[in-house]
Amino acid sequence: MSPDDPHRTVVAEIQDQISRLDATVKDLLQYARPAPSRFQDFQFEEIVSRVLTVLREEPALVGINVKFSPSAEPTTLCADEGQIEHMVINLILNAAQASRRGGNVRLNITRLSDRARLTVEDDGQGMSQDVLDQAMQPFFTTKAKGTGLGLSICKRTAESHGGRIDVTSRVGQGTSVIVEIPYRPTGQRNANHDGTNTNR
Repeated sequence: MSPDDPHRTVVAEIQDQISRLDATVKDLLQYARPAPSRFQDFQFEEIVSRVLTVLREEPALVGINVKFSPSAEPTTLCADEGQIEHMVINLILNAAQASRRGGNVRLNITRLSDRARLTVEDDGQGMSQDVLDQAMQPFFTTKAKGTGLGLSICKRTAESHGGRIDVTSRVGQGTSVIVEIPYRPTGQRNANHDGTNTNR
């Protein structure tokens, strides 16, 4: 359509609503019917960098200063790449949506002895203790257009990989989410790309 086409605004709004519906259906399906994990080796830093590239034009990140500090050495995980990527997307969008224009979102990957730690921090509006206590419960949300499944799915992903997720927040000061994922699943030192264990 030409820039002055009278239908352009309407079609753009239809596309936006379709995108929102698509995201909602995907969240519902992922929560109700989680796919089996398919373990493979990949670099954690590459996933985060790729997600930041994909989200570069996302409206929620417009006007937000995003800084990523990777580990000094590449961090290789044996995990489900798609699930980890979806988790990172959710965490970044949550942090950006909680931030004011001109706010900051900081991502950091730290290598621990047996696991990798991803920290996502924002200096946004923060959460009260009551909201924080319910933040990872399914379908709980303070967003007008949220499904309330983002953090629930992140929690399930972390735990299905033998990891954990912790959230701390203070009203008016921001929120910090820490996710820890083992480098390799417990008892699975070598895995094929189809998820089968080759070291039983």
